Amino acid sequence: MSSPLPGSPQQGTGLPPGVEVGPLGPRFVAYLIDAAVPAVLSVVLSLVQPNLSGVAATVITLVFVLAILAWVLVVWRGIATRAASPGMRVMKLQLVGFYDGRPVGWGRTIIRALLFGVVGGTFIGLIILLILLVLHPRKQGWHDLVAKAVVIKQRGLPPAQSASQPGIAAQSAPQQQPYAPAQYQPAQHEPAQHEPAQHDAGQQYAQEPYAQPYAPQPGPPQPYGEPQQPYAQPTPSYVEPAPAAYGAQPRYPHSPHSQPSAPPAAPPTPPPAQDSAPAPTPTQWLAELDDGREISIDGLVLLGRNPQPQPGEEDAQLIKLADETRTVSKSHLAIGLDAAGLFVVDRGSTNGSTVTTPEGVSTRCQPGEIIYVEEESIVSIGDHWLRIRTTSV
Repeated sequence: MSSPLPGSPQQGTGLPPGVEVGPLGPRFVAYLIDAAVPAVLSVVLSLVQPNLSGVAATVITLVFVLAILAWVLVVWRGIATRAASPGMRVMKLQLVGFYDGRPVGWGRTIIRALLFGVVGGTFIGLIILLILLVLHPRKQGWHDLVAKAVVIKQRGLPPAQSASQPGIAAQSAPQQQPYAPAQYQPAQHEPAQHEPAQHDAGQQYAQEPYAQPYAPQPGPPQPYGEPQQPYAQPTPSYVEPAPAAYGAQPRYPHSPHSQPSAPPAAPPTPPPAQDSAPAPTPTQWLAELDDGREISIDGLVLLGRNPQPQPGEEDAQLIKLADETRTVSKSHLAIGLDAAGLFVVDRGSTNGSTVTTPEGVSTRCQPGEIIYVEEESIVSIGDHWLRIRTTSV
């Protein structure tokens, strides 16, 4: 999700600076507020129903059930579209997506509520759920982890994502162009037999796991320099005019029928040579991990709990990440260099990867999609993150 403050994601929670986890106490009070209306209606129905019989009892019961369902829809609508139920608004809490900071939508809201009801409906399940809520650094239960949602203290929501963008466009500045590679030039060690079809500029690659190294579609070699002429240029023919009058300049000074009236002037003296511009200082790309390690990016780098190179990636640098919560996949992220700069590729991880620019614009990486990153960008992988930097060589 986007960050209201500059800096790195918080150690332990992985949340952006300025975003705080919702405490369990206010969350419990918010739950009681949301559950108060159905509880009161149920109590009233239990008191009224014994005094009724026949059609009246059926009608009153149906009215109370519809009222309870209507309140449940109100609660779900607040979470799905506005990131907060009525109780959460009172306690100044929000339920947002962990990767984008936006409301989770109807589908994830219903799945989260149903899973909470199933797990919390049994005594053992409720005890385990409470233990997980207390021990988890982001206070997430099973229902939160499945929905990829997190309860935070109330803050301004980032703007909605544009339909034309592949990632999360969470910025207050004017809309920025999403990351989209024009063409990917593979490294020398990548084999040519694994060649996916080439796409136009700005289009995403197919949503498939990053299973094969990238290589462009072969095509006819392009000649260097000026294009060759398909045929020889014919020599123009003309008729030499009559000798010009005395003192007039000939029409064609280099014609054998014309005589120059004066010897050609000496060529102008060239200006003194200026000092050549200084050569640019070479730079070294670095990945600064959240555990303090600095990784030099000289070629392909694979990160994960136990990264494994694929065919043609034998020279890749393998970086293992200690992840007790298992939010990082075995082969989670690839980092590489080409002529256009440094890029990252999600290797089909379970929890995905997110690139956040220094301006706070976040882009969710689709599996196998090439995302070019700039200096001081933050790449989040599960509960861990890394910062992209450069240094002079």
